[in-house]
Amino acid sequence: MLACDRRVAIGAPSLVFPFGTHGMTLDDLTRWRLHQLVGADEAERLVDGRHVVACEEALALGLLDGRYDTLEDLAAAEAARRRDAGGPGVAAEGESYLRPGETPEQAVRRAAAPMRGAFPPHTGS
Repeated sequence: MLACDRRVAIGAPSLVFPFGTHGMTLDDLTRWRLHQLVGADEAERLVDGRHVVACEEALALGLLDGRYDTLEDLAAAEAARRRDAGGPGVAAEGESYLRPGETPEQAVRRAAAPMRGAFPPHTGS
């Protein structure tokens, strides 16, 4: 997540930082990036122990760039942002990642399938 250019949430997810309780440590690049996003004190707090960060706190810390209620809301906001910005990454008129008859939710699931297979969703609290 830290390596992404944009980090957005659909709904109100919580982020889990399990590093300390699993005997894990961050690589130097990930730690550096986390420090950039949230500052040194918050970064060290998040990697020391197990922390569950609610969506609103994640937004306030800078871990997320935005939160949307639905995929459709996100798609509309991104289309407007790209249209306003112009340049690379702007879809041509009529161009879409969606396949015929596919909903945005189905497209996101299709795009995320390889990653979801490698890293199953967290189910604990």
